[in-house]
Amino acid sequence: MRVLFLTSYAEDKLILAALEAGADGYLLKESDTRRLVDAIRELVEGGSVFDPQVTRSLATARKDGAATTPANRLSALTPQERCLLAEIAKGKTDKEVAVELGLTAKTARNYLDRVFTKLNVRNRTEAALLYVRGAEREQ
Repeated sequence: MRVLFLTSYAEDKLILAALEAGADGYLLKESDTRRLVDAIRELVEGGSVFDPQVTRSLATARKDGAATTPANRLSALTPQERCLLAEIAKGKTDKEVAVELGLTAKTARNYLDRVFTKLNVRNRTEAALLYVRGAEREQ
């Protein structure tokens, strides 16, 4: 079973509770219909979808949590993998990322799996959070 939270709440404690409960996606109700349909398709295909506002909120909440700096961990990525991760951090689905980068959905998913391995993360939310924290520190 895949679980998508559709809510009007973007509070850190609620987002974290949803993730701990096994959420595969977390969208805010203000998402447009197209985004919701794409999210459901992404979940059916085995992916995860999180609203960009949720990703930013969690990144801010967890800024001080990592022993290794995000920038150091991100340096292991190729430029293509970093581009892919940047799109994921914007809340895009695998299909949307593939279109943006001129890849097939399967190739985008393969890149993403490699990114997970290199960053030692379990899902796209953790990867996106790491990316956002790394990008903030590089500025």
